[in-house]
Amino acid sequence: MFLDNQKDTAQSLLEALTAGDHKLAQQVLHGARGVAGNIGALALADSAQHLETLLREGSPAALITAATDDFDTLLMAQLSAMRVALAVESPPIAAPMG
Repeated sequence: MFLDNQKDTAQSLLEALTAGDHKLAQQVLHGARGVAGNIGALALADSAQHLETLLREGSPAALITAATDDFDTLLMAQLSAMRVALAVESPPIAAPMG
């Protein structure tokens, strides 16, 4: 499930970037992009792809920071929206009677 699999993505990305491990950051983003695309979160998938490209091309730190902020914002918004949707769309299951 997207919520379970992506809840630590922002932290994993931050850790990879802080360590200077752009390869790992690209892997994190690649996975997030695929999952986001699968659920139709196209803005999030596009943001992940953009950041992945910036990292691969060795773009300036200011561009990477701005793109990371954008990705984090979209990811948090998607996670929040899904939590709300699941809470509304998943009523409790009644216990069988008898």
